Order: sequence, then C-alpha cells, then structure tokens
Amino acid sequence: MSHDHGDTAEAGHHDEALPHEHSSEGEEGHHGGGGHSHWGDNGANTPFEKSMERLGVYHPLLVHFPIALILAAALAQALNLAGVRGTNGGTVRFLVWTGALGGLAAGLLGWAHAGPMASDEAGIMLAHRWIGSSLAVGLFGVAAAVEWHRKSASRLSAFVLNLSLFAAAAAVAINGFLGGSLAHGGMNHLMGMGS
Repeated sequence: MSHDHGDTAEAGHHDEALPHEHSSEGEEGHHGGGGHSHWGDNGANTPFEKSMERLGVYHPLLVHFPIALILAAALAQALNLAGVRGTNGGTVRFLVWTGALGGLAAGLLGWAHAGPMASDEAGIMLAHRWIGSSLAVGLFGVAAAVEWHRKSASRLSAFVLNLSLFAAAAAVAINGFLGGSLAHGGMNHLMGMGS
C-alpha cells in the first residue's frame, strides 16, 4: 500500500477535508487509531451520504454547546449542594434541558460526520461514537431526573439527580477529550507526544 501523498488522486480526495483530516494517516489511523472513519468502508458515495457528510461538518462547531451547558449544570448543582446563595434549581433545569437538546443535535451531526461504522473501527473513534450516542439519549434521563426532583424533592430524587448529573458531566468531559484527540490527530498528538 503506497503512502505517497503527492499523488493527485490522494490530494483530490482531501480537497474538501476539514483541518483535522490528516492525509498523512493511513487507513489504520482512521479506523483503529487516532483518526475517524470516513463514511464506513467505502466513503460517502450516494447523494444522500454526501449530503449527510456535508451536514456533519457542523458537529465540531455544535458540540461545544452541550459540553459547556452540562458542565455548567453540574457546577450550578454543586453550588446548590454547597448552599451558595444566588443559585437555584431553575438554573440547573435550564442548563440540563438546553444541554440535552444540544447533545441530541450534536450526536446526530456526529453520526452524519463520521458516517456508518467501518468494519475495522476501534479505539478512540469507537469509544467516542458510543459514549456520544449514549449521552445524546441519556441526557434526557438527566432532564427527567431534574423534573422528578422538582416535583417530589425527596432524598431519592435528589440522589438520582445528583448521581445522573455528575456522571453525565464526567462522561461529557471524557468524550470531549476523545473528540479533541480525533480532531487533532490522535491521543499522542493531543498529549504532546506526537512527532
């Protein structure tokens, strides 16, 4: 397999690439190591797939909003638990609901960006895909916990809210880090260990 990147066909393939799509990575890098899959095994071929791929370029832009909103919700809830004046459940509720809606949009655009799973997809991309997909759905569970606690204010509802919100915030932070490693050439590159 040749890795001559001066080849015009290879250069043409990356003309519309985003800055994080490195033509120096081989297929192993895209699927199993640091990069992301490029629409499964065969790339985007149909008009629908190409439209989805173009729409998916907005995933890196949109994903920052739910990350910030859920982390801010966790901070607001920590301040509530600490009894800091000026914080309240309404703030947490707003942040969780907007984070859940943003997370759903980011998750859908993430699938549009990466495309279907490649047969050899593994590592960072696989983890990022499934943590993100779980968050896209699971954040609505956190929103349900917010609503339950708002109505009942019991110890059990408080426990479920705190557990789900802080776990979601941790998952968002981890998945954001994984997404950053994909966008910037892999884990070694992101950690300053790349060449």
